[in-house]
Amino acid sequence: IANLLEGVAERSKEVVAVTKDEDGSLKEELEAMKGRNAFGSFYESLRETKEYHLRFPNISAAAGPNLEAMMECKAQFSGPEMFGKYLDLVPFHERSCNLKQLGRTEYVEFLGKFTDLAKVPRGQKT
Repeated sequence: IANLLEGVAERSKEVVAVTKDEDGSLKEELEAMKGRNAFGSFYESLRETKEYHLRFPNISAAAGPNLEAMMECKAQFSGPEMFGKYLDLVPFHERSCNLKQLGRTEYVEFLGKFTDLAKVPRGQKT
């Protein structure tokens, strides 16, 4: 999901850059679409587009974003975590055994203390 959001943010920046219209081309194009000659300018643009594609028949449309690649999970999970389905707390238990404040505890006891965050003094929470 984070990869998709990054892609959306990048495309949003591109859209903002186009709509800023620093060179005035968007304004000119919109003005050409208004007024009595709206259909004339449309068919003129259509004719130019058809001529362009007749001259360059092998040009294909630009590829859109690769959603499968963007949705690929890049996080590293341990074996017991089963690709993020579970949370492996063993490394945290091993670290807590080295803390003077907590001391050495059994894993089951650690799990009971781990979820009770109210016992942690406010000054130690970061």
